[in-house]
Amino acid sequence: MNKSTSPDALQTLPLLPTTILLPDEGVDLHRWAVIACDQFTSQPEYWREVERIVGEAPSTLHLVLPEVHLDEPDLEARIARIHHTMRTYLDSRLLRPLPPGAVLTRRTTRYGRTRTGLLLAVDLEAYSYQDPASVSIIPTEATVPERIPPRLRIRRGAPLELPHTLLLVDDRHAPLIAPLAPHHTLYHTPLMLGGGTVAGVFIPEEDILPHLERTLPLLAAQGIIAAVGDGNHSLATAKALWEEHLRAGAPPTHPARYSLVEVVSIHDPGLAIEPIHRILFDTPLSALLDHLTPHATSHRPAPPDDIPTLLATHPSSAILYDGTSAHHLLLPPGTLPVETLQPLLDTFLSQHPGTRIDYTHGLAHTMDLAPRGTAILLPPIPREAIFEALSRRTVLPRKSFSLGEPEEKRYYLEARCIL
Repeated sequence: MNKSTSPDALQTLPLLPTTILLPDEGVDLHRWAVIACDQFTSQPEYWREVERIVGEAPSTLHLVLPEVHLDEPDLEARIARIHHTMRTYLDSRLLRPLPPGAVLTRRTTRYGRTRTGLLLAVDLEAYSYQDPASVSIIPTEATVPERIPPRLRIRRGAPLELPHTLLLVDDRHAPLIAPLAPHHTLYHTPLMLGGGTVAGVFIPEEDILPHLERTLPLLAAQGIIAAVGDGNHSLATAKALWEEHLRAGAPPTHPARYSLVEVVSIHDPGLAIEPIHRILFDTPLSALLDHLTPHATSHRPAPPDDIPTLLATHPSSAILYDGTSAHHLLLPPGTLPVETLQPLLDTFLSQHPGTRIDYTHGLAHTMDLAPRGTAILLPPIPREAIFEALSRRTVLPRKSFSLGEPEEKRYYLEARCIL
């Protein structure tokens, strides 16, 4: 992990201070920091603009593989270039290590929100996407195993990792981030293409470690210490690589046992939590209504103009809308509506192979798209409901919620050695 972290902490703490790498002071951080690789995968023009802005300048763009390129024929050559650039940045000391510790981040976005995060290393022995009942750090949503192998090819053999994983904590009764007193500022930079700004301040290990030793047991007493809000497949890939190292006989202190993450309180007012809506194409509203209605406690036609109000006032509901007709379904209370609906939609899709589903963000945007198919509109998600659902030790269905708009996702800036 690092030389000064105590062996006892390594054995007992699932979140730890670590040695974080930052670019040299002469690097232009505006061109260095790029958005998480899993964003804008249907908009190659976004990534072409990133390439134009970055040019040949030192940048995390050269250290990650935007997933828009995952299916391109030169994938292996791209991976080789990434690994070569990582080694070049390390050998030339373009990346410099901080003393062991943590980084407190402050991210502002174009939407008027500001959130605070804490960069730490997560012990992958405390995390599982396959058996969430046995660990204290779990996914929020179902992991798709087929998404791991191509990401593993990128991470395998890479000397560095760059994080875009956000871990959520329910720290109402044991504040993890709010009490921290930052030390000197490390960076403050605008982010490209509408990303807002981000600042980072350093917290040395001797300050953060005692705080973690006091606070994490209190969070553990709630049943779950943290849940992956963004970057679930990135963390699952890190876990898969660590398991490969274990099979090869790696020692328990091998750096691949840990992964750099940003921890955010789910109660941070700057953290936007939005439902993800669904649209089914090539199926009439009536067929979908026939399939779902037997599983609702009641349903009734609804005026389209009332859709926002109905969703805001009925947390256990969903609305089917095709641009003309709307039907309000009241679903069984005690669970999030998506927990009831997604398994039913999976069944419907298996029975109707000609039907296609898409996942959309924003109520107004989805309503505008509804004339092209049948939209399933979901209500806002109360913050406390996420951890209430996870306390049952079952993850939520895929695409249950989103943490803000695409531009609010994490930008790569810090790195950590994993070899």
